[in-house]
Amino acid sequence: DLIDSKENICIQKFSVQNQEQEHRHDFIEIVYIWEGSGVHLINDLPLAVQKGDVLFFNLGDTHSYIPEEQMGIYNCLINPEFFGQELINSNNALDILTLTTFKDFERQLVDIQPKVAFIGKEMLEIEELLNSMYAEFRRKEDGYKEILSSYMTIFLIKLFRKVKKNHGEE
Repeated sequence: DLIDSKENICIQKFSVQNQEQEHRHDFIEIVYIWEGSGVHLINDLPLAVQKGDVLFFNLGDTHSYIPEEQMGIYNCLINPEFFGQELINSNNALDILTLTTFKDFERQLVDIQPKVAFIGKEMLEIEELLNSMYAEFRRKEDGYKEILSSYMTIFLIKLFRKVKKNHGEE
């Protein structure tokens, strides 16, 4: 019920102060911490999180978060159908297909946790991108789905670049 089937994506921005109940979804979720810190439990694995961290959850993953005080979150909820032809092209098809099966992605990157940390200029770029995505999603002006698709492509490419950089695969 969180994602309109005509859009296949939902972008939320909110703050939490209390522990969230553990839950799972039938969609992909990408979380960005824009404020504060805490712990995020993913399939019973506790991960310390703070401003600048991106977390991704596959369909069926259980998760919850425990803020230290207050934690600000961007939440991108995505039906797998969103990763259709509008996002795939010859330059990023492999990356998008890899991303849509997070378990396979995790296996390719030995010992990586389902978290990517952005700092400095990269963090500011990610926040600006998410601010733009959130504004487009809320306004729903003509062509907003196409713009969201383009923003999501940029976001995913920046995420994959960071993962590769962190593993010395430049």
